Amino acid sequence: MNKLTKNKILSQINISLINLKQKGFLVGGAVRSILLEKTIKDIDIIVSNSSKKFSEYFANNFNGKVIELDKKRKIYRIIVKTKNKTYEIDVSPIKKDIITDLKRRDFTIDSIAIDLIKNYTISGTKKYIDPYNGIKDLNNKILRSNNSIIFIEDPIRLLRAIRISTELKFKISAETYKQIQENSHLIQSVAAERIREEFLKILSLSNSMNGIKLLNCLNLLTKIIPELNESKGISQPKEHYWDVFNHLIETIGAIENIFDKKNKKTEFITTHMPRFYNDKKYFNQVIFEGHTRKTILKLVGLIHDISKPETKTLEKKGKIRFIGHDKLGAKKSIKILKRLKMSNKSIEYISLIIANHLRPTQMAPKNEMPSNRALNRYYRDLNQVSIDTLYLNLADYISARGKMLNEKEWKEHCKLIKHILNHFKVSKEEKILPKLVSGYDIMNVLSIQSGPKIGIILKKIEEAQLNEDIKTREEALNIIKNKNNSGDMIAKTL
Repeated sequence: MNKLTKNKILSQINISLINLKQKGFLVGGAVRSILLEKTIKDIDIIVSNSSKKFSEYFANNFNGKVIELDKKRKIYRIIVKTKNKTYEIDVSPIKKDIITDLKRRDFTIDSIAIDLIKNYTISGTKKYIDPYNGIKDLNNKILRSNNSIIFIEDPIRLLRAIRISTELKFKISAETYKQIQENSHLIQSVAAERIREEFLKILSLSNSMNGIKLLNCLNLLTKIIPELNESKGISQPKEHYWDVFNHLIETIGAIENIFDKKNKKTEFITTHMPRFYNDKKYFNQVIFEGHTRKTILKLVGLIHDISKPETKTLEKKGKIRFIGHDKLGAKKSIKILKRLKMSNKSIEYISLIIANHLRPTQMAPKNEMPSNRALNRYYRDLNQVSIDTLYLNLADYISARGKMLNEKEWKEHCKLIKHILNHFKVSKEEKILPKLVSGYDIMNVLSIQSGPKIGIILKKIEEAQLNEDIKTREEALNIIKNKNNSGDMIAKTL
């Protein structure tokens, strides 16, 4: 097997094309990355004759595999793994000729091609095929559609336009901006899976708040999540700078800020920010739908107060309250996420955070630190989302205060979250507890048969251990025999 490296991948494609006597062109984002002198992330090529034949030939030569992406349009994906990286090469057949093919694409900056037979290296002078002056738009940082019907042909391009302009920090041309607004309703005709993927790609960007704001300006955001419309203009207590809708969007920005240590505008935020050990690595873990914890946390941030509108009350003294919005919001989020075809595991993860996003500040009276018992329960109940919930709480606090946030109050809030974070290691250690009693002990003492109640009692024994109510086997047996208050709790399960 030939060694496939990052520097040689295009030359290997070139060799394969020559061997098969096929024409081939590099198109799309890869060409754009070369022109912008950025790392190539995705490789898209179009070939003459058979796209399947090329895909199978290339995959066989480099011990890869081929996935059929679109049988009707004959689009294939080659996946080749090396020691350090996985390469994905999407292969499509040329439509008639290269110029015709490029004219069928969506944006001018993605309608540029490089001939892989004549110009297959990444270095040196290149001859670009550029029928729409895409290079000019690229240099001027403009995102422009090729024609007025691209959004009608495939409405997912409405979201793709936002993603590309946000990622590249390009301005959408006035004409294209108008086209997106006029066709925004078409996004509702797109399969939920495709919407979810483009939406999460926007959230994965380091400046995703700008993308979400742009979605809102172009009438797309509330077509994806209609429930957000209800939060517009909903005022909050005086401690909050934004209305509910803008608070939700700003929470995404706050999540980005707590990870951006280079931003001088938010220097005091990162200075006092309590951090989970190696949080960068933790939040860059891919967990659901091929996306990271950080991306999913931004989605949580966008909908964490989704039920504030229907829970808003105004007391006689004028105080605004949103009692129960956390638990109701968790239920509401499940409906939203199911509509977006999120996985069951991601729905469970997101709804659990939303249901508990207020908990870090509700475990103790104001200006006091939570007890060990409260902290043990927190980590036991939230388990895999305990750290994520703390980071959402920090972002929620930043967003709530908005421009009113000052260093002193931020420092105090960070002290609370740091106290909770410091207990994480302790709680993990305490979970490895000596087993004081067994299921057989419970059956013998209470003269009952094996069943679900045994597990419930064992769990309550473990909880009593975590809370340091008991430490010995005798104390555990006393609980079972109803000789103290904890035993009364067990008695209720019988």
